[in-house]
Amino acid sequence: MLSGLQRAAGRDGWIVHTLPRPKKHECYGEILQVWNPGGCIVDCSAGEVPPPDRVFGNRAVVFLNRPPGCGRTRHPSFTHDSAAVARMAAEELLKTGFDNYAYVPFSRKLMWSVVRGRVFSQEIMSAGKKMQNFSKGNLSAWLKSLRKPCGIFAANDAVAQQVVAIAQQTGLHVPGEIAVVGVDNDEIFCEGIVPGITSIETNLENAGFELGKMIIDEIRRPSSLAKTVYYRPERIVRRGSTRLFIAHESKVTEAVDFIRRHACTMKISIGDIMEIMKCSRCEATIRFRNATGRSILEEIHEVRFQRMCELLATTSMKISAVINFCGYSSETFPKRFFFRRTGMTMKQYREENNRHVQRVHRHVNSGQKTPPSYFPNLKQSGIHALSGAPTASSVQAARSKR
Repeated sequence: MLSGLQRAAGRDGWIVHTLPRPKKHECYGEILQVWNPGGCIVDCSAGEVPPPDRVFGNRAVVFLNRPPGCGRTRHPSFTHDSAAVARMAAEELLKTGFDNYAYVPFSRKLMWSVVRGRVFSQEIMSAGKKMQNFSKGNLSAWLKSLRKPCGIFAANDAVAQQVVAIAQQTGLHVPGEIAVVGVDNDEIFCEGIVPGITSIETNLENAGFELGKMIIDEIRRPSSLAKTVYYRPERIVRRGSTRLFIAHESKVTEAVDFIRRHACTMKISIGDIMEIMKCSRCEATIRFRNATGRSILEEIHEVRFQRMCELLATTSMKISAVINFCGYSSETFPKRFFFRRTGMTMKQYREENNRHVQRVHRHVNSGQKTPPSYFPNLKQSGIHALSGAPTASSVQAARSKR
């Protein structure tokens, strides 16, 4: 998110300083006096009670993920749409056709976790399915006690990885007995276990850019009323934790996961799949198609195709580089294959889907001397301050707010 924020600020000549979060609200005044920013973004994502409006004086302020019920404020908030995340998770898990579902919250009772659990439960029960929530106690024993098969929504990817690991230690099959969906698409967690974890992704780069535009608008034209703007989840990245096959085809699950992880980085042969499935070439081919509906080669091309779509839509890489990055040594076949699948050339697909990806602007340092941090040892930052604008209009806007 910070990179998107910096991109939006740099576009208008502002500089973003990330400052540490003071332990006491009284300390905000000292920090703001030293830095004297044109505007502040106050990050409340970890559930902290935000400081009162008076500590910011007349400065422009936007709260990031401000918890409800924290008193009145005249400043706007930019908040993650946890309800939309929960609905997306429910829709994905209901595709499994299971009758039983459950939610595992974050270890701390934070508002985003509570909202995800509440809305997910509502969606599941409105579909006529059975629902359980984990609260406290032994997660392993709770997983054993669930009616199977069961679709589990985890508050985020860290929780999802814990659920999958404990389920496997308990002897439960994922996704046959327990299918799992997480949130954030954090590859450290999602790719750090087999099978990989299906996860809901928010484009934090674009969210940061919108947050940057929001604080700059506040600096120029302060809001008369407090408002909340939501940034929403973008897509589901599907991995092995929700991909169901015939119950006895666990080796196919392993083979599919191997293809998903390595299709773009190595030349996979039928011998690799035979080694995983512990059977002959003919048997591996038949079992794989019966379980997935695709041949082994079709699965490899599908993984590469999805990766090409992602890179074209979210990066500025050259098309030739995208093709090479996805495991192809020549351009002819992947271009033809892509056109058959989409009805568009890769260039046309990028123009259609890459509207929000903008090149990073170089920001111009105003020459202002950067004041030292009064809290150099604090690792967690809570304020993003915008200062130093080389354009006359921005300087005037900042001064008028001060």
